[in-house]
Amino acid sequence: MNANMFAQIQAKRTDDEGKVSKSAPPAGRGRGSLFNRKGGVGGGGPGDLMAQIQKRQAAAASAAATATATAPINHETVKTAIAAAEQQNKATAVLGAVPSDQLFAHEPTTDSFYFQGVHSTTGCTLEEASDPRLTNDNDGNPTLISIPLAPCVYRLCDYTFAKKEPVERKRCLLKLGVLRCLQRELVILNTLLWNRFTMDPSTDSSRQRNTLEEEELGKARFMELLSNCGVFQKASELILNRVGCILEEPPLDASTSTSSNANPRNIPQIQVPGLSSFLETLQTLTPELTTARTEITTTGTVSFYPGLGELFLPGSKLICHPEGMEGTPLGVSCIQSWYTEEVNRATGKLKRRFIMAVEFLMSVGSELVFVAASEVYPEFHDE
Repeated sequence: MNANMFAQIQAKRTDDEGKVSKSAPPAGRGRGSLFNRKGGVGGGGPGDLMAQIQKRQAAAASAAATATATAPINHETVKTAIAAAEQQNKATAVLGAVPSDQLFAHEPTTDSFYFQGVHSTTGCTLEEASDPRLTNDNDGNPTLISIPLAPCVYRLCDYTFAKKEPVERKRCLLKLGVLRCLQRELVILNTLLWNRFTMDPSTDSSRQRNTLEEEELGKARFMELLSNCGVFQKASELILNRVGCILEEPPLDASTSTSSNANPRNIPQIQVPGLSSFLETLQTLTPELTTARTEITTTGTVSFYPGLGELFLPGSKLICHPEGMEGTPLGVSCIQSWYTEEVNRATGKLKRRFIMAVEFLMSVGSELVFVAASEVYPEFHDE
C-alpha cells in the first residue's frame, strides 16, 4: 500500500514538474524581467511586443485627435473674421449709393463718405477713377488738368485707396488742415502759372500776384501734396506738356487781340472737382467748427479740439519767440496742421496731439533761405 502510495506520489510529482516545465518562460523572462511584470507586456515573444507597441501608439494618436477636435475656439480669430466679412458686405452694399451726378455722398448711419468711381458702378476701374486727365475749359480750350477727389481724400486722410473703405467723417476732421492746405496751394500754383505765361497780368484784376515765398515755394508744396495723393507723375506730365506747347507758340499781342477767349494761350490750370464742396459739407456736418471760430473771435479763447485747427489755418501769419534768439520775434507762415490720436493701452484713454507745420525766411551766410519746421502741442483741457 505504501509502495502504491509512493508510486502515486512520484507520478504526481513527475506530472507537476512537466506542467511547470511547459509553462515556464524562456531564458531571460524571469519574474523580475520586463515581460512578466504586473501591467507589463507579458510573455508572447517579439511579435506580441510589437503588437502592443503599435496598439499603444494608435491609442495615443486617437487621444491627440480627440483633444484637437475638442480644443477651445479662439474667439478673437472668429471676431476678426466676422468683422472682415461685415466690412466686405458693407462695402458691397453701398455700391451704387453715390448718385451719378455727384462726386461724393455722406451716409448718416455710418457717418462716412462714399465717392464716385470707388463706391459706385460707373463702369470705370479704380485706376481710371484715380488718374488725372486733361479737359476743356468754358471756352473749349484743353487747359484744365482735372485731379480726382477720391484719391486725394483717401491718402491725405491716411486711408488705403485700394481697399475702398468708406472714409469716416471723424478722420477727415483730423486732417482738415491738410485738405485746406491742398485747396490753398492749388490756387497759388494756378496763379503762378497764369502770371508766368499770360500776355499782360495787369489786364486781369482777379489774378493778383503772390509774394516771392508763395510763388517759389507754392509749386513745391503743391507737388508734394500730389505726391502724397499718388497722382504726381500723371499730373506733372500733363502740366509740362501744356507748358511745352505754350513755349513753342509765338507770343500774342494783347493790344491787337480781339478774341473773347479768356485763355488764348491755353495756360494750364489745375482743379480738383468737388474739393470745395467736400470742405463745405464737412463744415455743415460739424457745427463744432463754427462754435470754435465764434469762441476765438468773441471771447479770445481757444479749445484744443477742434479750436487749434480753426485758429492756425493754412496761410495764417504768426509771430513767435523761439529759444536762442534772445527774445527777437520771428514771423512765420502756417502751411498746414492736423491732429493725431493714440489710445493709451494701460488706461484705455484717448490721447490727442496737434501738429502745425510752418515756414519762415532765414539768413544763412550771404543768402536767404526758406526753412520749414513743425510744432507739436499736447492735448489740454478747458479749465
